[in-house]
Amino acid sequence: MTMQPIAKSHTEISFRTEPAPVLRVMGERITPQVDRALGAAAFEVFEVDSAEGSGPPPHGHPWAEGYVVLEGQLAVVDWSAGIEEPAEQVLGPGGSAYIPGGVVHSFQARSKRCRFTVISTRGAHAFFSDMEETLAGATDDIETVIAVAKRNRMVSPLF
Repeated sequence: MTMQPIAKSHTEISFRTEPAPVLRVMGERITPQVDRALGAAAFEVFEVDSAEGSGPPPHGHPWAEGYVVLEGQLAVVDWSAGIEEPAEQVLGPGGSAYIPGGVVHSFQARSKRCRFTVISTRGAHAFFSDMEETLAGATDDIETVIAVAKRNRMVSPLF
């Protein structure tokens, strides 16, 4: 059997030697780990730090995402059967979930502190950055939150 040489890539490895700035979205602190600023094209990785009760309302977006719980409890809700029949699963450390693009879902921290990793296809970083730049962590301006969500191709049964 003859081994074929591995083709050399024309791209370079990128490094982030210090934490990226925290993005504040809907009461959560989101730290980009691997994102477009680092040169990632196929996927993005974030660490999310949530206080009890925080999390977004039901929503859907074009990007797929997965969650891996690192600390605390995270409730993940599948709204795809409709607003009348959501299915909820509470995950603890080591628990994980996968949400395909376009599926309406939500999540909520169910412990004093919940830390989890989000791995997504491209799109999440643009939305998180837009929320931070537009609202600077505010959550009381619902009209602006909805406008930012819509311009990032998000949908919700609430708007």
